[in-house]
Amino acid sequence: MSILEKGAAFLSEKRHSDMSVDISYIRPNETPISIKATPGRAGGQDTELSGYTIDAERVDWIIRVQDLVIGGNATEPREGDQIGLVAGGVTMLYEINRDDSEKAFIYCDEFKLDYRVHSIQGVIS
Repeated sequence: MSILEKGAAFLSEKRHSDMSVDISYIRPNETPISIKATPGRAGGQDTELSGYTIDAERVDWIIRVQDLVIGGNATEPREGDQIGLVAGGVTMLYEINRDDSEKAFIYCDEFKLDYRVHSIQGVIS
């Protein structure tokens, strides 16, 4: 293991232990799993669609690759999966989706220790 890989692993572990929150990772037709993830704000957007305004908050999550195991199998995040976060007694759901220029996730580093997962929480008015 190179010094860069050791440094990336150390920083990943510190972020995970000091900054992560408990979430439910939900994949359709699978049992939800409880893991930790680090939330980060990616911005908001307003979209007009068929007379409705969608006010959406984009949130990116950092999830350790080793933690995303569903049904006993290591897996990558998929568009349409959801992240559930309980805050103040309220469960907020974030749907995983593609960023305009990317897949539903990217790796955080060249060693593929962590996923950066794109999600959106929207309110239709």
